Amino acid sequence: MYKLLVVDDEPKHRRCLAQMIEDLRPEYKVYEAKNGKEALELIDSERMDVVITDIRMPIMDGISFMEAINLSMKGTKVIILSGFAYFEYAQKALSLGAFDYVLKPVNQKKILEILIKVEDAIEKEIKEQQHKIQIEKQLNTAFPAYIDQLFNGLVNGYLNADGIKEIETIFPYRGKGFVIATELVRLNDILKDYNSDEIYEMKLNVKQWIKETLNTAGHTISFFLESNRNIMITILNTNTICGTVTREDPYMLNSFVNNLKASYRLDAFIGIGSIYEDIFNSIRQSFDEALLALNYKFYEDKKRVLLFEHYKDYSKWDHAKVNELTGKVREALLISDFQKASELIYILCESANGIMPPQQLKELIGDLVIDFIKQFQNQIYAEQKVKLISDTRRSFAQAENPGELKQAADHIFTCLKGLKASKNDKIIKACEKYVHENYMKDISLETIAERFFFNPSYFSSYFKNNAGMNFSDYLQKIRMEKAGELLRKHNLRVYEVAEKVGYQNVKYFNKVFKKEYGVSPDEYRRSNNI
Repeated sequence: MYKLLVVDDEPKHRRCLAQMIEDLRPEYKVYEAKNGKEALELIDSERMDVVITDIRMPIMDGISFMEAINLSMKGTKVIILSGFAYFEYAQKALSLGAFDYVLKPVNQKKILEILIKVEDAIEKEIKEQQHKIQIEKQLNTAFPAYIDQLFNGLVNGYLNADGIKEIETIFPYRGKGFVIATELVRLNDILKDYNSDEIYEMKLNVKQWIKETLNTAGHTISFFLESNRNIMITILNTNTICGTVTREDPYMLNSFVNNLKASYRLDAFIGIGSIYEDIFNSIRQSFDEALLALNYKFYEDKKRVLLFEHYKDYSKWDHAKVNELTGKVREALLISDFQKASELIYILCESANGIMPPQQLKELIGDLVIDFIKQFQNQIYAEQKVKLISDTRRSFAQAENPGELKQAADHIFTCLKGLKASKNDKIIKACEKYVHENYMKDISLETIAERFFFNPSYFSSYFKNNAGMNFSDYLQKIRMEKAGELLRKHNLRVYEVAEKVGYQNVKYFNKVFKKEYGVSPDEYRRSNNI
């Protein structure tokens, strides 16, 4: 439905034209005004799609009306009513943006033709606008991805000459600058709750926030690494004192980290590369340094902004001190004193802060443990040994701080201890202990097998042969014992009991419980006077 305004100072002509339009287009909402001034006042309260106006009117004529409407009503189709004597006025109105003009006198056929013409024009504009919005949406989605691709090629050294020229047009700034690497900690866990559009919006917001944070420091552009989507790279071009201050006083970047926490529950570490006189031609060096600085988050508990200058001499680490501690770890492992070995590993981590790059430290300790595992010739199965070595490499590489590295070592040592003491009894007891402590969680034969370095199929037979029942039967037995205890000692609802012993489906829980006890949970509760 369109809104149409008829403007004419002659009441009879105005009413006749309005009635004609209402007859031709009953769905239109037709308004009337007796001069340009009244028409403008009406337009202020109601946006008009079409205005049909006479030229010669008192107070405000059609030309003055056109000049005013051009400033406030973009998109309104204005049709001029003109007599032959005023044709020069019609030409003036057309130059001001009038859609068309109609010569007086008008009849129904003329009005129908002009209505069809204006309707076609409006529909065409609507379609063009929708198409434009769609194209802009596609560009807004595709262009940032294209920029990410270009700059990934630049920092990784595989961008061709044409790509470099294109980057020069996107980021034409020259002079001093440095690279900032922001790692969004455990981003993948957070993104499980977001759809693709929300993820795209979140990453745009993160880019915008760091741009706003560094606005006074200089020009920036940010992109996410293709090799690690948790890391955003920001290139800062600065010839200002603020840019240098940003490096020396990381308060501004700390506020950016706090913004991430408040908005998306995201923690972040920030590595900053060296400042270069010509950042465009030194991006790769500063990029490598920013990533290296970021690695040192392993040693930092509270610090979130890490400058490469503070760690660039770590490659010159003290071999004698490290060798002394690694020797003590090796001695503890040789006599299977796993507790002492674990404590020494933690001490080694703490002592290495300031003298050794984190990656080298993790590889050093991992090699120590793996060498010890390889000494277990006939004490553990070959399959278990291979998996234990693989898990040691993976868990040590993923450790994000000395505490996590110690935990990874403790887990490996616990498994080794059990395997060395007995291939059978100790492992079964450890499995049973784990089930008793975790029956309420979503555990299965596969998760237990993986935890104790078994193939699931082999572990199924292994457990049954040594425990006297299937693993699933044992897990169910423990859960039912705990369920009975909860029903006897606590006034919990049945679904709450089910959840506390690892069942999400209360109907299935009721079925299993009745099979175990011969009665439903409610009957069991009543029979035990609860």
